[in-house]
Amino acid sequence: MCCSVRKAFDRYFDLLIKVKYFVIVFWLIVLGLGAGFGLQFLGAVSIEVTPPKGTPSHDAKQAFGDLFPTKSEQQSYLLYFECSECSHIVNSVTYYRTQRLLDAAASWRGGYITGNLTYW
Repeated sequence: MCCSVRKAFDRYFDLLIKVKYFVIVFWLIVLGLGAGFGLQFLGAVSIEVTPPKGTPSHDAKQAFGDLFPTKSEQQSYLLYFECSECSHIVNSVTYYRTQRLLDAAASWRGGYITGNLTYW
């Protein structure tokens, strides 16, 4: 069995040596097509989700835009940290690092934090 497997590998690699330029050209074509279609796909997708009219989300977005016109187009982020056994993790160092994270989030790209909630 060992020799037959070796012969099969030898034949396979001999074939690859004979058609190596075809394989290279084939993969360059696939890469080019993938890049072309990939760029078209990225142009068709968006991370912005607009809620349908008549939904509570749409009403809330409209109310927020009316109340805070300069901030209505800002992106929102939710940071969620959970720890099941936190008695040894929650200490002054963790609190300090979390506060630094919140300060950085507040100053990133002119952002602001509307509030945070902790259970410490």
